[in-house]
Amino acid sequence: MNNRYFGLIGVFASILLFIGDMLLYGHFGSASEFSKNIQIVANDSSQIRLFIGGILGPIGAMLYIAGFWHIYLNTKQYSRFGSIIIFISLSCMMFLGGAYHSIWTIRMLLLKYPLVSVDSSNLFITSFNCYYRTLFNISLSIGYLGGILLAILILFHKSSYPRWIVLVNPVILFLLMPLIKHVSYPFGSILFGGYINIVFFIFLSISVITTWKDKNIV
Repeated sequence: MNNRYFGLIGVFASILLFIGDMLLYGHFGSASEFSKNIQIVANDSSQIRLFIGGILGPIGAMLYIAGFWHIYLNTKQYSRFGSIIIFISLSCMMFLGGAYHSIWTIRMLLLKYPLVSVDSSNLFITSFNCYYRTLFNISLSIGYLGGILLAILILFHKSSYPRWIVLVNPVILFLLMPLIKHVSYPFGSILFGGYINIVFFIFLSISVITTWKDKNIV
């Protein structure tokens, strides 16, 4: 199977998970008011919408692995050890990310159907929020390892990529996320909610384009 097809599967995965993001909490609004509007989105969302949105998380995460294999093939001939670390790091990040994504269904259902007991509700929500934020932070930290190593290989010509592609390295784009919070209505909340998958859509799309003629076949 040609390397480009693995990359295209990864691009498809980013689109699929972005759709999942939008089904879970997508709405028109400013990025700064994203959290404030989540309650409204939960109230207006049907169960089937939230269920489908959450299910797309693990499915998209599995498909993302093909995209990361595409990156592995573009670096393995220059640094086999580095390419393996990148693949494992990004794959672990996305496995955890898929779990985090699916947990959003539970969070939205809790907002839609609050627990009866106020005391137990507050305690549960506090614990739940702590858990899913910890899961997100661990996932992102693992991903940073792979992204930084990939950037190093690219800068030192240890990959099939042109050096300029480092500008769209996922880590570089993740660091720009605070700027997204300043994007106003109507697309701010959409960009903020789907930013991670937008980042991988950009990188994997450019990755496929710049290595389209590569003869790596698996």
